[in-house]
Amino acid sequence: ISKPDALSIAYLKLLLTSDPENADLRLTLVQQLRATGQTKLALRMLEPLINHSSPALAYRVATEHLQLTAQLYFAQEGRARTFLKKDLTSAFSDATQISRGLPELNQVYGFSKKWAEPDQQLSIVEKMIPLTPDLEQRVSWMIEASDMRLAQNKPQEAAEWLVKAYEVTALYKKDPTLAHRLLRTMLATGEPSYALQKTPYYVGRHPRSRNLLDLAISISRQAGRSDLSEQWLLRATELAPDDVYYNRALMDLQLANGKLKPAAVLADKRLRLPNLSLEERMKIARLYE
Repeated sequence: ISKPDALSIAYLKLLLTSDPENADLRLTLVQQLRATGQTKLALRMLEPLINHSSPALAYRVATEHLQLTAQLYFAQEGRARTFLKKDLTSAFSDATQISRGLPELNQVYGFSKKWAEPDQQLSIVEKMIPLTPDLEQRVSWMIEASDMRLAQNKPQEAAEWLVKAYEVTALYKKDPTLAHRLLRTMLATGEPSYALQKTPYYVGRHPRSRNLLDLAISISRQAGRSDLSEQWLLRATELAPDDVYYNRALMDLQLANGKLKPAAVLADKRLRLPNLSLEERMKIARLYE
C-alpha cells in the first residue's frame, strides 16, 4: 500500500484480526499508521513484536520503533519532550545493537543525524564503531567521534579516538595527515609535553612529511626540548637543504646552545643561499668576529 488512507488501514486491521501472529502484516499496518501520523496507535500495534520478533525481523521492528519514538518525541515540547529523551536514546541504542552490516548501521546513523541531539549522536557513533567490519567507515566514525569530543571541549578524549583511528588506518595505508591532526588535537589540551610523548613515534612513521616535522618542531619548542627541536630541524634541512626558514632556525638554535662550530658550518652554507637579507648577513658576520 503506497498511499495509506483510512480504508486501507481498516482493511489491514481486519486482516490482522484474523491473523494476529502475522508479523509482516503487523509491521505493514504499523508503517501505514506511522505514515498517517497515528503514532500512539502504531506504537501499541508494534508492542507485541518488541523483544519478541524473529531475528529476521528484529532490525525492522527496532527501526520502526525508533522512527515512532522520534515522531512522538518531536511532537512534544518542554518537559514532556525532556521526559521522552531517554526513550529516544534507548530506541537508538536498540537499533544500533541489532544492526547487522554496514547498510543497516548507515541507516541508523542517518536517523541519528536527523533526530539525535549532540550527546545522543556521540553515544550512537561510539557504539557503531566496533560493530562495522568496514575499516574505512570505522576510521570515519572515529574521526567524527573525535570531532564531537573536541566540540565538548574534551581534547584528550578526542585525541584518544584519533590514536585509534590512526592504528586502524595503518592497517591499509600511511596517513601523515591523520598523524598531524592527532598531534594538533593533543596540543589543544594546553600541555605540549602530552603531545610530545607521541611526537617522535609519528615523525618516525612519516620521516619525509614536512608538515609533520614543522609541527614536531613547534611542539618541542613549546615543551622546552631544544634537543628535539635541533634533531627535527636537522632532518628538515636534509629534506629541504635550501629552505631559508629551516637553515635560519637551526643556526639560531645552535648559537643559542653555544654550538659555534656547527653554527659556523651552517652559516657558510647560508651565505650561498639566494635572497639573503642584509640583517641575516650581518648576523652571520658577527659569528666570525
